[in-house]
Amino acid sequence: MKLLVTSIAFVLLFSASCRAGAPELVPVVNQRLKDQNLNQVSEIVLERVYSGCKGCPDHQLTLTREKADEFSDVKVVYVELHSKNQREGKLSAYYYNTLLKVLELQKYFDLNDEYAMGWEDALQTKITVKLGETVKTVRTRNEGEAPIELRTIYLAIDGAAAHAIWTDGKASNVTRIEF
Repeated sequence: MKLLVTSIAFVLLFSASCRAGAPELVPVVNQRLKDQNLNQVSEIVLERVYSGCKGCPDHQLTLTREKADEFSDVKVVYVELHSKNQREGKLSAYYYNTLLKVLELQKYFDLNDEYAMGWEDALQTKITVKLGETVKTVRTRNEGEAPIELRTIYLAIDGAAAHAIWTDGKASNVTRIEF
């Protein structure tokens, strides 16, 4: 009898541990719905103005996917806002697609339209994202006081832009432009 009880306990324990360790399958349909963002015409524009700072690198960085194709490279334009000098280049689809995933994970389209608006003499930032027909702009008058989700997006854009291949052949430094 003891052997029977021990055997039953072992079988129950073994079957419970097998069920607990089974990986949860993500429905393919769900993943396809999420990935549809990668196959849309889209644009991300990040503008930074160093309020109260003369000679600081106020700039606008624009990343544009002109084709609704997740494998197409992205056009990159960096404009120095005082002189209007600009650089053009391209960004690999890999970095841009990762950036779109960051926007999704940080719930960009659920963020408020403004943060930290009572500041002067701080880093003012405006980000506009167009994804298909959906457009959202978020402004802040102090980038350092924005929620972590928004700061994560800023850093992801900076990280992606560091991989831009510029037509002028110079290094990929998007914070200082030299002509």
